[in-house]
Amino acid sequence: MREITPHIKGIIEGNPIALATIDERGRPYIIAITCYKVIGRDKLLLCDTYMKKTLDNIQNNSNVALVAWSKNYEGYQFFGKAEYYRDGELFHLCKKLKAEKGLPCKGALLIKVDKITKSKNKGRSAKSNNLT
Repeated sequence: MREITPHIKGIIEGNPIALATIDERGRPYIIAITCYKVIGRDKLLLCDTYMKKTLDNIQNNSNVALVAWSKNYEGYQFFGKAEYYRDGELFHLCKKLKAEKGLPCKGALLIKVDKITKSKNKGRSAKSNNLT
């Protein structure tokens, strides 16, 4: 699957997401993303506030992975390539999104999704996973 359906979009935009990159030695690096938007059937826009290490990693390897999940632990993994913008339409959209949250905007990270997989949680809840 590689299309962000309306259902998947609801999970992405209404819940936490995490972005994973790989450094120059092949080690994973992951960050939480707080400002983002689905902007197409296969595109996610992430707004940069404090992504220095992430951007260093993307310069060496543009392959990224993201994960989003609902409060009921329905989740999806997204795989694709990242491109960074310091100006233009995508940057201005991020700037607007960041202003709404009272945060600075350094740039826009566009993720072109080429694969989406559904996480398999087999109906587990936070309580059954001893998370509450």
